Amino acid sequence: MKNCTAFLFILLNFPHVFAQEINPWSGYYSYNAVKDLELVGNKILIAADNTYFSSNLDTNQSEKKSTIEGLSGEPITQIHYSPTYNKTIVGHLSGLVIIVNETDGSMFYLKGIKEKSNILASKKRINHFEEYKNKIYISTGYGITVLDMDNSQFGDTFFIGTGGTEQDIVSTSIINDTIYAIVKSKGLYTAKLSNPFLIDFNQWSMLQPGSWLFLKSTKTKKIIVSETGAIHELKSDNSLSYITSVLQKPKDVHYNEDKLIISSSNYVDVFDENGSVIKQLAWRDQFQSLFTSSSIRNNKIYVGTESNGLYSVDFDNPQLVANLTPSCPEKNRFFRIKVNDGTLFAVFGGYTNQYNPYEYCCGGPSKSGISVYSNEKWINLPYKDLLEARALSSIVLNPKNKNEVFIGSFFSGLLKLDNFIPTKLYNKENTPLKDELIPNVLLVNTPSFDSNGNLWITSSRAENALFSLDKNDNWKSYSFKNISVNPKEENFSSMKIDKNGTKWLGTLKTGVIGFNEKLNKNIIINNVKGKGSLPDNDIRSLALDNNNQLWIGTFNGLRYLPNINSFLTDTSPDTKQIILLEDGTAQELFYQSNILDIEVDGANNKWVSVEESGVFLISPDGQQTKLHFTKENSPLPSNIVDDIEIDQTTGKVYFVTNNGTVSYQSLATVGTKDYSNTYIYPNPYRPEHKGMVRITGLKDKSNVKITDIEGNLVFENISQGGTIEWDTLSFAKTKVSSGVYVVLVSDQEGEDTVVKKLLIIR
Repeated sequence: MKNCTAFLFILLNFPHVFAQEINPWSGYYSYNAVKDLELVGNKILIAADNTYFSSNLDTNQSEKKSTIEGLSGEPITQIHYSPTYNKTIVGHLSGLVIIVNETDGSMFYLKGIKEKSNILASKKRINHFEEYKNKIYISTGYGITVLDMDNSQFGDTFFIGTGGTEQDIVSTSIINDTIYAIVKSKGLYTAKLSNPFLIDFNQWSMLQPGSWLFLKSTKTKKIIVSETGAIHELKSDNSLSYITSVLQKPKDVHYNEDKLIISSSNYVDVFDENGSVIKQLAWRDQFQSLFTSSSIRNNKIYVGTESNGLYSVDFDNPQLVANLTPSCPEKNRFFRIKVNDGTLFAVFGGYTNQYNPYEYCCGGPSKSGISVYSNEKWINLPYKDLLEARALSSIVLNPKNKNEVFIGSFFSGLLKLDNFIPTKLYNKENTPLKDELIPNVLLVNTPSFDSNGNLWITSSRAENALFSLDKNDNWKSYSFKNISVNPKEENFSSMKIDKNGTKWLGTLKTGVIGFNEKLNKNIIINNVKGKGSLPDNDIRSLALDNNNQLWIGTFNGLRYLPNINSFLTDTSPDTKQIILLEDGTAQELFYQSNILDIEVDGANNKWVSVEESGVFLISPDGQQTKLHFTKENSPLPSNIVDDIEIDQTTGKVYFVTNNGTVSYQSLATVGTKDYSNTYIYPNPYRPEHKGMVRITGLKDKSNVKITDIEGNLVFENISQGGTIEWDTLSFAKTKVSSGVYVVLVSDQEGEDTVVKKLLIIR
């Protein structure tokens, strides 16, 4: 095996994935950015950012593949389906190649190209796949690598430049035992495939100089397409005969059903065998996005787009258009989300680490929409309906009105939604918000509700930095002129409002600001010893836990304030670090790490996102690491988790990464007020069940006892939060027998109780 390291990727290898009967991981990926399209027979495959989906065009059945099924989460550049082997080959920007067995779903990782130490990372990109007999010829930024499909191993690599140097191979074609390789901006090279010495660059010769993109063989001609859109026939004597040109630089070329299909940004041109145009599909508003790739089957043109997925277009009547993309969010990369009771709101941002909305996205502050996931379907609110609100970066759901959502725009102000409909944009025309730094720019962030139903927001780089909005639409503003180091240079990352009404604000330069307008008091917790002792004044995240502690994530480490009530008595309370003893040596938890986010679950555990290290679940006091998820051991698509959100009703934890969003079904839920919604699942517990029995809808610290029908106690525990699990084992660690079991639940005082029954069938 040459230049190859491989491993079989099976989802069972993920820790915790099948500790329960049902896979606890879910994905929330977009399939709108089509990178490549492959149509073979009645099957079409669409590669998106780091996912793909396939559809049977006869039955309309589709299947999605993402990190949940075992993909890497890395950016995809090419996809190829082999009907001979019923396998899909996925190529990545990094050089990683994954072989997906479509029969059983298993995935085989080939890391040989990615791990070539003598090749620059920028040259490992997979540009093209060409299948011939039992081999795949892989075009890369350095040359051609051969993949043997019979044993899933890499074979020879051809460096075809002078002296065996690297060449950027755009694509390859194999016609009648001749391999053709297009070298970027240089020309068309060729060699005999039967030549056993193809690793020798001398066996390759330049056939036609020029900037070519694709070579396709029709029934009667070899067609070569240039970067400028010129189409030539490559004659038998290797001379060129000009046929015609397309209007724009081609992005993709396919040959199917005796037709040549050339895709460019605004056109899909369909040619017959002789190179005559028989159909031109031009971009129009109906597609909402530029084209990337296309093919044809049974009188339908299938068109992939940059940002709106896959369309089918009737060949004879191009006005008949259907979008075939699975339900998905507008984009793959969320900036922030909020979730409650199964409904998720996502915005796409954003701003940089230094709070610059102009440099976060191409072309200035982003003009993206809002995506809402509800009842297992996505609703996408396009930018054109958002009252011109740009750079949407933060979200809050009104706890007293579930239909009301407020979204902070780090450019335009504050956007209000009612029942998913944008109804009002608060800006300098209708609020006290002022564009103190840049004309017509309002940097609104961190919207939060207090216990009285007032909405609070921050306004960056302004003296009046804090605002409140009551339910009657009355605004109040608060000056930070004498609080922040320099209000007109300050930015805010996070706001938490405690039980005393104190607003805890994370900032870029000042540290943590505690502010209470009713007490006419404020404090600053910063990096000065005796005045906070933070490791850094750049605060990235804040969290209030169930023990009245404030957890502080900085650019340079983690701290916590032991008691938020110290605000009432202390002008400069110090924070504490978490010290762990490992092999007798004291070490600080997350020492000098950039803490991207902290969230507290129903059992007072903390989910902590550490830049480049994934996410940790630590115990309430931080002394124990319960879970550690990375892209290497879980379906996380990246180790950069920008945002964590917990649905406290269900216990589901959402991880927003720079490569997409996934969720993990945790055990911890918030305790309920009573036992009216207590239930057990699965119930009945049948022989095919292998996981745990869950009892949920509990008060925090409920006492749960389980007895058999004769009253023998087989399980007892205290819930941490609103859910508890039972492994169906007795105290003797043996499986309990079939029968009816009684579940007795009581609160701490023993005053509120509920009794449920569970049927176990072995």
